[in-house]
Amino acid sequence: MKRYSSIILMLALAAFIVVGCKSKKETETNNNLTAFERGLNYDDSIFVVAAVDNFFGLLEAGNVDLAVSTLFKVNPEDVYKEPLALNNEEMAEVRKVFEVFPIIRHRIDYIKFYESYLNEVKVTAVFREADGDIPEGTTTYYLRAINNVGQWVLCAMNTWTGDDVALVRDEDKDSLTRKFQQDKRRLDSIVIEATKDILPVNTPNGK
Repeated sequence: MKRYSSIILMLALAAFIVVGCKSKKETETNNNLTAFERGLNYDDSIFVVAAVDNFFGLLEAGNVDLAVSTLFKVNPEDVYKEPLALNNEEMAEVRKVFEVFPIIRHRIDYIKFYESYLNEVKVTAVFREADGDIPEGTTTYYLRAINNVGQWVLCAMNTWTGDDVALVRDEDKDSLTRKFQQDKRRLDSIVIEATKDILPVNTPNGK
């Protein structure tokens, strides 16, 4: 009986240590977050994913002009970091990029939130299907997601906008991608659950 009690005590102590380590790790992670990150919820991720999917969906459908017209650029001179629409010259440069490499499909690698005006989205875009021993042709695009008065918009992130600040270090990109893939499954389930009552229902008469 005494031995049994000792085993129970050891298991309880081990569980306490595991929980303690986990809580410490979670606390350290939360301490590394900005105040803006701590105030986010799944809705923010869902809206950013929707904005990215809409942008690349337009490109994949051949609506390059419409896709480019949805992009903004960061205004470094504005203290409130309010995004600006691209001018005609900038739109022409962006349009040229997507005309040279027409997009077939895309996948979001990660979204890194930081501040309302400074959030990075990495996207892998496929412009050529795999054929035999030839792998699919892909290219990487980075977009800056900005929360402007509660609404998420995408900013072109390249030399044509003057915004070339890398938010994520190269050595952190893979771990962020793995984390996003895990989170994406949860985001998808939230969207399905939220929209299941408003999706059209098929009836025998098609009405």
